[in-house]
Amino acid sequence: MIRKTSIAINNANEVERSAYVAAIFHGVLATFHKEEKVILHREYSLSDANGKGRFDFTITQNEDILCVAEVKAEDREYGLCQNLVQIQSACQNNKKRKHASLEYVYGIVTTGGQMVFLSSNFRKQNRSNKGSIISSFKCSK
Repeated sequence: MIRKTSIAINNANEVERSAYVAAIFHGVLATFHKEEKVILHREYSLSDANGKGRFDFTITQNEDILCVAEVKAEDREYGLCQNLVQIQSACQNNKKRKHASLEYVYGIVTTGGQMVFLSSNFRKQNRSNKGSIISSFKCSK
């Protein structure tokens, strides 16, 4: 519905792309039961040893960070690097909270039309394995 009523996502600026991505995330999160407490946050702030900043989107469950997403109109490579740092920071944040049941924090870098999924291992985080790209896919019309 949103794709048919909005401008072409490839011509959209970052704010318009964020609105488009928010609609997708809200649709996905609506499939969870309310008692699971899975929540979407926009402009979520976090600070750690690497500095402080805001994530475009963050998905949490019981205050644990499950996923962080970065929306880019262009410069996807910069977005990938930025998101790897973000998921590492989210892992450190979860580790401080002592939630041993979590193993991964996931990241998404998206232009609205294309999404790249990343992950960082919470328990086995070391200098040689801070994050990895899981997969990339392009949305079709």
